[in-house]
Amino acid sequence: MFGSRVRSSKKNPWRNTRNDFNMPWNDILASIFMILLPIVIFLTSFSIVIRSESFYSFYFTKSAIARDIPYEISGEDLSKHFGDFMKHRKADLSIKEKSDYKPQQVFSKRAIVTADSIRSGADIAMIFAIITGISIAIILLYLYKQEERHLIYDSFESSVIWFIVIIGIFSVSIFIRYVRTLIFRQLFGVRFEAGDVFIQIMKSDFPNYFGGAVIIVSLLLMIIIFYIMNRLFSYRRMFKRSL
Repeated sequence: MFGSRVRSSKKNPWRNTRNDFNMPWNDILASIFMILLPIVIFLTSFSIVIRSESFYSFYFTKSAIARDIPYEISGEDLSKHFGDFMKHRKADLSIKEKSDYKPQQVFSKRAIVTADSIRSGADIAMIFAIITGISIAIILLYLYKQEERHLIYDSFESSVIWFIVIIGIFSVSIFIRYVRTLIFRQLFGVRFEAGDVFIQIMKSDFPNYFGGAVIIVSLLLMIIIFYIMNRLFSYRRMFKRSL
């Protein structure tokens, strides 16, 4: 009788199963870190460039497109205006040419609305990057306290692959004219006046300059983060020191 009870207890599917599985929270958090880090780097770089007056100054100086614009306005005025607008120092993109006789608006109403939409998108990207960056810092702090340096560094190395993928997708969308035009039309439509200055700028080399600047800043940020990770979390480095 006693033996039958033992046999029946062994057949019980609920017997001693409560602690058989533990959720691997450290691995899950490390995977989240791996995915989010490249996104934060890219969005931060995007936000830096699109708000940088230095970038606009470099572009308008190198491209000399201000000479082709049918208004009396200099590249310096345009670069400062774009920088101030993207930093919310100006309410909108409207600006009048520097003419003593009936100065006219340089940008059309449609262009002003489009520029405002671009700025709003950049603001959302920046807010997301800040919130996500704080989340990443919390994850790193937690894993560090859990003595998971090995896991942190391995996740960072894997994130480099995702970073390359993101840069690749961005490069296709910004450097290939057909893809770039298709995306722009899907976002903002084609209802622009003939000879619109904003479209004239967008169809010039501006996307190439902008894309190149974002990639350069992204690479610089990745190099800085690589240095920090290598100094703080590289178990290979610590192993070499112990030798």
